[in-house]
Amino acid sequence: MFKILPFIALFSAITFTCVAQKLKTTKQVSGIYKEVYLVDKSTGFRQGRYSVINMHTKDTVALGNFKNSARVGEWKFLDPKSSSTYIIYDYTKNEAQYLNDAFLPDSFFVKSGDDFEVKKVDRPLIYTGFKDELNWRIAQQIDIPIEHLIEGNVGVSILNFIVDEMGAVKEVKIVSGFNKEIEQEINKIVMQLPGRFLPAIYNGQPVESSFYVRANIGLPVQSFDNTKLPPYIIHLDLISKEVGRTTTKRVGYATKPLSPAIKPTRN
Repeated sequence: MFKILPFIALFSAITFTCVAQKLKTTKQVSGIYKEVYLVDKSTGFRQGRYSVINMHTKDTVALGNFKNSARVGEWKFLDPKSSSTYIIYDYTKNEAQYLNDAFLPDSFFVKSGDDFEVKKVDRPLIYTGFKDELNWRIAQQIDIPIEHLIEGNVGVSILNFIVDEMGAVKEVKIVSGFNKEIEQEINKIVMQLPGRFLPAIYNGQPVESSFYVRANIGLPVQSFDNTKLPPYIIHLDLISKEVGRTTTKRVGYATKPLSPAIKPTRN
């Protein structure tokens, strides 16, 4: 029995080494956040532990696991400002294990008859990520066309997204168009978000809901009102600078209040 133990230990060490050699650690820095995950060298799939780190505070604001590039098991997300738990979501069971008090009944844009209205809901629409992750992902992935910097073009794009009772984005409308390329990018980013939407709950039932993404490209931040930002409106101030003849670099972004509430248009 004792003679077998060294062999088992050696076999385990070799197996661990082979697995370690098969996986590559990848780090991506976007703004103040760093994503760290493992990639299977042979398949390109994400495997194992994943985390998002706030490089200012060094806090881990998202932690979970991948299997063949799919999120599995429990994932924990934090509020970066307070470091408190924001969401715990089980991707294997497809259900929330914990939601922060921030998701207590609130007003949200939901389907009412043939239209959308602001209603006091049991639970607003929720994106499964750390607080303000949706803002961060949209802002960091948008590439502003170089000609806008060269020509000094500035403007605002407003898109309206409709999420069904199952949490799927079913429709997008351009409320105010500024640049087709930017609006297409925002749409693509939202459609390919790695997390999930939990549908709004109204009178105990999941309902269709609506949210907006408003991107201010180049206009002074002071141009916008400082009233409270409704939870169904994401406002981004995108700031870029030219770093080459054909490329741009985002210097940063900020979320600012927006008023008044904008009602969805209907085709």
